[in-house]
Amino acid sequence: MAKQVIKGEDGKEYVMSEKKPLTRKPWFWAIIIIIFILLAGGLGTIAYQKHKAAEEAAALKAKQDRFNDEEKNFSDYSYKVGNKLRSMDNKISKLWYGAIYNDNGVTVDGKNYTDFNKAISAQFDVWNENGDTDTLNSNAKYLASNYKRMETNVTSSSRESFAKDKKIYNDIKSYYTLVTSPSGTYATYSSNTTNANNKLSTDLQ
Repeated sequence: MAKQVIKGEDGKEYVMSEKKPLTRKPWFWAIIIIIFILLAGGLGTIAYQKHKAAEEAAALKAKQDRFNDEEKNFSDYSYKVGNKLRSMDNKISKLWYGAIYNDNGVTVDGKNYTDFNKAISAQFDVWNENGDTDTLNSNAKYLASNYKRMETNVTSSSRESFAKDKKIYNDIKSYYTLVTSPSGTYATYSSNTTNANNKLSTDLQ
């Protein structure tokens, strides 16, 4: 702070201090720098939060889009597998019933059978040879992997829809087991597959 000697009216000399302007004081610029840093930090935080929110929204949309794509495939393959199971179920039921109750038994691939176990086994041989078994298993395998991909892309918006898909998937698995591994009596097989078919039909409505 500069000092200046001034002579008063009484003839005495007085020492006057000359104040520096604020802009020449170190603490003034220190405060300005601190304010600037705080403002820059605040603006940077806001910008980061906006960027983060935009990234999260984009990721959520991408996840939902993946789910929607997988769900469409799931719907298509549910019908494919379901229809193939119904077709095979109907054939097994007719052979089982015919082998027991028809006087002449049933015919499979040109051969006559009166034993339902042998008739059904022969029919599975036909399906194995003509590719029906491979088609069913291939579609069922794709459906399983498709379901897993849906499961990993569920969002809050698709949770309710996925719950319905889960029921369809579990009912298809139950029906698949009954049809591909027929067991028990004709009455129990017929009752179990009818119930399974009805449940799946309701699911797919």
